[in-house]
Amino acid sequence: MMRHALPAVLMMALFVPRPAGSVLTDDEPSNDLISTAAIQIVPTAAVTTDGGEFILRITDIDYLGIGNLMVGDIVTLSTTPLDDVVFSDPDTIIGLFDSSETKKCEGDDSINNELALPPGGLGSLCRFEIDSAGTWFVGVTGFSEFPFDGNHSESGVYQLVVTINALPEPGAMLQLISGGAGLAWLQRRRNRKLRAGRSPKERDRC
Repeated sequence: MMRHALPAVLMMALFVPRPAGSVLTDDEPSNDLISTAAIQIVPTAAVTTDGGEFILRITDIDYLGIGNLMVGDIVTLSTTPLDDVVFSDPDTIIGLFDSSETKKCEGDDSINNELALPPGGLGSLCRFEIDSAGTWFVGVTGFSEFPFDGNHSESGVYQLVVTINALPEPGAMLQLISGGAGLAWLQRRRNRKLRAGRSPKERDRC
């Protein structure tokens, strides 16, 4: 039984989310351009999740920055429309841009559970594995034929959620592995002492 406890502890150390994250803010009008968007997210744990409510206006584009991303990190972006008919208004498009403002990921409709009321939904979802280290940018705009040109008539409140599954740094991995090895050695030593203090019959049962 005890032999399987240690890997579980290590997995929890790697993937337990950090406590409540920061609240993302709709920093108008500076977030209308990538060049002036604030860096609101910096990953601080194996899983970092931040969210907030934004207001989309006609012709509006909302940008915010994610700092200190590493190659291999997985970024998941989603919006939930909250106005009038929940899940449907405003109709958003979401994107992820690298430091050169090149769009690497774009998501339009993220279909909601068909059993929900109402079914369907016009929120957005986009997931991407980071291919260059540095600062990246999230962009949210209204549905249009050519996204992110500002030519749309959508408006309303939506929730934006950003989740980053970050790869552990090599140093952290070594610490976890060495720490786990130390714990395993202590557990084996403790078990030997326990067995040594038992009678032969008790040792045979173990």
